[in-house]
Amino acid sequence: MKIDESISFLEGTTKTFIIKKIQYLISRIPDLEYIILFGSYARTEQTIKSEIDLMAITSSIPDRLLRGDLCSEFDEENIDLVFYDIETFRNSRCLLVSQVKKKRIVLWKNPPLLEKKHIKMQQKRDKSKSWTLLICNYRYKTSQPRHTYPWLCSCF
Repeated sequence: MKIDESISFLEGTTKTFIIKKIQYLISRIPDLEYIILFGSYARTEQTIKSEIDLMAITSSIPDRLLRGDLCSEFDEENIDLVFYDIETFRNSRCLLVSQVKKKRIVLWKNPPLLEKKHIKMQQKRDKSKSWTLLICNYRYKTSQPRHTYPWLCSCF
């Protein structure tokens, strides 16, 4: 998913600013699954005084220090950053989550590892006579070539 496609309605400087912040979050948060824009920007009702509301959804909540650091950094730049783990987000009935589920823009989504259209696989044999499979930029060492993994080959 390209980030700039989801926020094409924004002006140049705001759009560039949000893209940089998304890239920063992706680099800092382990297990990040989604970055969601919500609030007035998602409803396209923003004013000059509006904060940018972002929700980071992770497979497991990052530690408190990282969350605190990121929230402080973003607060200084008029961005309200909220964290949820994916299970809590899916099952929550709180007002904030309900509102986000109604009107949100998914800015970034972590692609599933074996999503067929994203798979690019290469293999090579190194000096130790083991095979390296490169799947979506993840490396897997194995002693067998890919034809021994029919579930992998069926994706092509």
